[in-house]
Amino acid sequence: MSWSFSAVGKPKAVMDKAAREMLQSTLMEPEKTIRQAVFDILITSLSSMPDDSAVKIETNGSQWKRDDGTALNNLSVKIEPLYGFVE
Repeated sequence: MSWSFSAVGKPKAVMDKAAREMLQSTLMEPEKTIRQAVFDILITSLSSMPDDSAVKIETNGSQWKRDDGTALNNLSVKIEPLYGFVE
């Protein structure tokens, strides 16, 4: 299975979008818990940013189950403040 989340904007708007998407999950464990931890990190990071700043978020993950039932997970998280953002 795989998942992704991306957004560009002011921290509050991106945080609101992340909070809505955080509730949507049909993933299997441990991928579901990993994704939840990523969203918790995003919320923590975004809530500490100045309101008048801008940010670009890119996250994704995927999970493979091996024949023995163990899981392999791939994860990428990028939080990039956008300097010089003009409204």
